[in-house]
Amino acid sequence: MPPRIQAAKTQGRPLPSSVHLLRSPWDGALSHEHALQLQATAGNAAVAGLLAPPGRMPPRSAGLPVIGRQASPDTTTRTRPLPATTFPWVGKIQASDNAALRRDPSKDPQSPYANIAADLPRGTVIEVTGVEKGWLRVQVVDPAGGRPQQGYVSHELVRFVRDGAWEIEMPPDPVLPLVLSVTEAFLVLKRAERRRASEPGHTPSADEAHRIEVATKTLVGTKRYSVDPGTLVVTFVRPAGSKIKVESIEDFVLFVETVERAYPSATPTEIVSEIRQVWFHDEKWSVLLASRGIDGENFKENPTSPIGLMFDIEDLQANGSTKVFKTRLGDVAISHVMTGLDAALSGMADEPGRAHPKLRKGWNMANDVINSDPRDFATWSGDVGQAYGEYIVARYHEDVTSKALKEYVAAKASPAQFLADIHGYIAKQVWKDTPVALDPGGPTMTASGVLRALYMVDKTGSPADATYQAYFEQVTGKSGPAMRSFIAERSLGFARLWYVKALASLRPGHFAEQFDRHHQENEQSATAGDRLDDVIAQFMTMLAGQVT
Repeated sequence: MPPRIQAAKTQGRPLPSSVHLLRSPWDGALSHEHALQLQATAGNAAVAGLLAPPGRMPPRSAGLPVIGRQASPDTTTRTRPLPATTFPWVGKIQASDNAALRRDPSKDPQSPYANIAADLPRGTVIEVTGVEKGWLRVQVVDPAGGRPQQGYVSHELVRFVRDGAWEIEMPPDPVLPLVLSVTEAFLVLKRAERRRASEPGHTPSADEAHRIEVATKTLVGTKRYSVDPGTLVVTFVRPAGSKIKVESIEDFVLFVETVERAYPSATPTEIVSEIRQVWFHDEKWSVLLASRGIDGENFKENPTSPIGLMFDIEDLQANGSTKVFKTRLGDVAISHVMTGLDAALSGMADEPGRAHPKLRKGWNMANDVINSDPRDFATWSGDVGQAYGEYIVARYHEDVTSKALKEYVAAKASPAQFLADIHGYIAKQVWKDTPVALDPGGPTMTASGVLRALYMVDKTGSPADATYQAYFEQVTGKSGPAMRSFIAERSLGFARLWYVKALASLRPGHFAEQFDRHHQENEQSATAGDRLDDVIAQFMTMLAGQVT
């Protein structure tokens, strides 16, 4: 397995949304409402500049330096002026964590850390002495009276404080209350849990300790979770007299983690396979996939297992495959995700022995289409193919002409199931592409880690931030028209097998040829929307979505 990407992109934190207004000696007095409006559109620096004494304000003809920022498509371009054209002026670092003090005004994308002289923590007081190539030339103030350190800082990481040279220590910025979502709290605690386990003597910084405290309060406050103060491991709070219902994507990731803790010697493939069998576990799956679950375990049929005793597996099963969770990527039927992930991890089952001629024949027919790669049959081509196969059987053998193909597709692959098919197909690759610096689960693949990287980690701006189509091209090794043809061929191949199975298994050659004739006729004579090509076109539209 190739190593996961190690670098993470540092992002700044937005400015506070409030500002203290002082009475300005400037003749054109600024009303409270106008100041707030200006602050919202141009930033705190612009308000501070307008409130400065008139002698410090540059004339309009002075050519005020402007740093542009591209607005969203439905707004006009907004620009924010630098606080002053005269130097020096005093600023503070406003980065979310640290800002890089660079030796020269540049950043090499191929070697972003090459010219960093120091890391400046948030709140560091600096003196800005000029602008060079769009970078602020600064001196880092030394409160002890030592020699200031000089360098360059990216302009958006600096907040204007006042004009003039640095003279005295500025009062600290007010500390904004830290608010974390449930997802963010899980990520904070998972990262802290791993660090505490790997570095027993580690003492968290004040900021890290504060984040851990807020994350703990956030999760405990839901009354669904508890946090061990020693290990920072998150667990479920079990309701008195009942079993735990898995109700959200965060719940599901923690459910998978709970299975991993209950069976520490089980591999990720065994974990995923065991959970997949909550929904799909009949004979055809054992013929298609090599995975067999956790030895001696069966959550669905063994209610005395540790997991069966703790969780409401019947609720999780939810009538087959309709357990849908809201995620950052959309609503997904989690059973389809786990099936795709199982196929990606386990691969295709070995050919059945001669003692099972029926299974052996089915395996050979499937393998003729998929060539030992079951991933699409277990996800999107299986759903599209089954729907199309049923439609052809109904139209040409049951004289059903009033039911459109889209109705068969909707029955076999709702939008949440279709999206989950896509996710299950690419989940393993998304995990590989997610930088370790963003994923608190660490560099070793686990079942819960793959799901956490896909659904809980914000991958914006990282190598994992790509379209579904880009991931399909990566997984299939095909692109453009070749990938579209691949999707159509695999879907048609599954439909042909379904048609043969529905009519007769004794003469597959005869019925396969019959299916091909019906398919050609349907593509030529069916109304718009009732052709397989129409379904493939809809699927290709879905692939424009983004993994973030």
